[in-house]
Amino acid sequence: MLKRNVMAMAMVLCVGQLWAATPLTGPVGINNPSPQRQLEISGPSLPGIRLLTNASTSSYVEILDKSANQFMFEKTAATGECMLDINTKTTDHTSPSYFRMFRDVNTTGMRGLYLYRGNGTATLDTMIGVGGTETFFQNTKVGINREPQTGYSLDVQGAARVTGNTTMTGNATVTGETTTAVVNITGGSDLSERFVIAGKGIQPGTVVCIDAQNKGGLLMSHKAYDHKVAGIVSGAGGIKPGLIMGQNASVADGRLPVALSGRAFCLADATKSPIQLGDLLTTSAIPGHAMKVRDHARAQGAIIGKAMTSLKSGKGMVLVLISLQ
Repeated sequence: MLKRNVMAMAMVLCVGQLWAATPLTGPVGINNPSPQRQLEISGPSLPGIRLLTNASTSSYVEILDKSANQFMFEKTAATGECMLDINTKTTDHTSPSYFRMFRDVNTTGMRGLYLYRGNGTATLDTMIGVGGTETFFQNTKVGINREPQTGYSLDVQGAARVTGNTTMTGNATVTGETTTAVVNITGGSDLSERFVIAGKGIQPGTVVCIDAQNKGGLLMSHKAYDHKVAGIVSGAGGIKPGLIMGQNASVADGRLPVALSGRAFCLADATKSPIQLGDLLTTSAIPGHAMKVRDHARAQGAIIGKAMTSLKSGKGMVLVLISLQ
């Protein structure tokens, strides 16, 4: 009995020495009779592990699950690119989701961490990148402390702080207090508030007055030298409001922006007297129109502002530097 055990142990040792001295040349398949890599470990449905080294084009380690979702580390000899890919089904951007961390030694700007979401074509639906020279978000919705709401590329719940200059193109909604040193507005030239304006025929450039019948509301001006003049409906002549104020669900709420300061075009009446640069303007008897001040005593408290363009006769538009007084 002892002799047989000793002989069996010797055979095991010999086999071990033979294995160490004579390695397999591959490909070697485990649960796969037709391996496609030097070492392939698969289950019945072909998921598993692939290892390829010293190839002419690339070397990589690849792990597939049962659904062929892929984890891969790859070094491409042709481009010098090193990648860590985690994606579904394929290695291109048509995948439903795609994660890549890579470094391309030939392109200094293309390195770092990238998150993709494909849309079924070669076009990326969502991409977030943090590279060696830039950080970018493409077609991406980002929520901080909340799910991003429809229509917002960046949706932040809680306080946010930005130090340095900020350039914003597009709409931004902030609920809460904003503190900054300088606001540089390049898209409009007046300060407006939103008002409820009674009546019909209201259009940009209309001169409006306080409505005594509606608390916090306005109506179209309809008499000369009206001390209740409030401003000009903003937006005429392509001049948009630069800052719009209001308070939702209050008497300081409304739909139409009315310019209270700054520059705005308004409807003007020059039938009785031509309007020249620098003329003081007040309300006219023609509804919604301004006219030149001719009676300065009556104009006290009824002045809209100063004319910055002229109108020789008839009716038209005049650019006004608004200064209610």
